[in-house]
Amino acid sequence: MSLDFRYAILKQYYSIFIKGKGLGSIFRPLFLEFPSDEQCYNDNVEEEQFMIGEILMSTPILAAGIEQTRAYFPGNWYEVASGSVYRGWTTVTNALPSPPPVFIRSGRMLFLNNATTRTHQLTSDFKLKIGFQRDSTGYFSKGYIMSIGNYSDDAVIDRCLA
Repeated sequence: MSLDFRYAILKQYYSIFIKGKGLGSIFRPLFLEFPSDEQCYNDNVEEEQFMIGEILMSTPILAAGIEQTRAYFPGNWYEVASGSVYRGWTTVTNALPSPPPVFIRSGRMLFLNNATTRTHQLTSDFKLKIGFQRDSTGYFSKGYIMSIGNYSDDAVIDRCLA
């Protein structure tokens, strides 16, 4: 992921951390989210793909000179940059030094903040990336984010964790 993108999803990281009460990891293997999907236990999936919370997944290229990887997508996923749909076993193209592709899960929303290099510059202005899912009633998506007004006040974060 590019540095700008990591800062753009910084509040998403905070939300995952606070929701987990400071325990666990923001980054995790696919089988923790999809324990009944046997493909998620495949060595390539375990070693070469990871999720960020329950919303995002990345499939980085881990070796120089390789431009494609075979990745597994349980359900429908949308590439954040292009909106392309991925499902099942699919070839993903990415060449170093480009940032790895990031995918949003169908039925989820991603809140993107202004890209910044300072936590204190974060605002409450967001862009939404939505991975719609369809059911019998129509299209839907869900998401969450925790917002605190002053990120420079450590006492607020301590109270959230408590």
